[in-house]
Amino acid sequence: MMTENNHDKPNLDLDYFTKHDRFFDFFKNTDVRKDIYSSKESAISIVLDMIFLVILIVAMLKTSDVAILLNGIKDLLGLVVGGLFGMLGFIIGGLALVVGTLNVKEVKVINEKNGFSSLLGILFRFYFVGVITAITIFLSIITYIILLIEAQFCWVLFILFALTLIYFVIFSIISSVMLMGSCIRLLFVKIKVSDVKTKEDRTKK
Repeated sequence: MMTENNHDKPNLDLDYFTKHDRFFDFFKNTDVRKDIYSSKESAISIVLDMIFLVILIVAMLKTSDVAILLNGIKDLLGLVVGGLFGMLGFIIGGLALVVGTLNVKEVKVINEKNGFSSLLGILFRFYFVGVITAITIFLSIITYIILLIEAQFCWVLFILFALTLIYFVIFSIISSVMLMGSCIRLLFVKIKVSDVKTKEDRTKK
């Protein structure tokens, strides 16, 4: 005899997210989490990650002085960290501007049309990319500190760190660019909401 699962999924509307407004609540209840492993951004990041890793390994094998190459990597990491801080500021400012363009009436209409979860997905993408960028900054700083330590070179650790760090750097950059697409989709949502409000106003008259 088959048993049915009585655990119904929550209604992902404004009321639900008002009570569940933490990062992991948004992360669990939106599809944005899939971007990190199943998206165009992740696919491009993986391909570029492997290309850069191969180039880096070849450079390590061809160079006569590994110390010089490692110093170059440290200088590059300094530029990366500076750029990522600027990118993080752009993401935070972008989210503030996007949220500022929404008004209460528009959000209520979207919620009534069962579209709040989709709207949150667009907004949460800024939050998500910001967190990924912050993680990338920390990874870059940790890598820089490790390079400062005069320890025996280990190929396994080098490849693992390089794979992880390069992926996150590329993913952060590509995802930040893709946020422009999120802004455009939000514009389309606002246009649809405006049309709905106009039709409702005409009906009332």
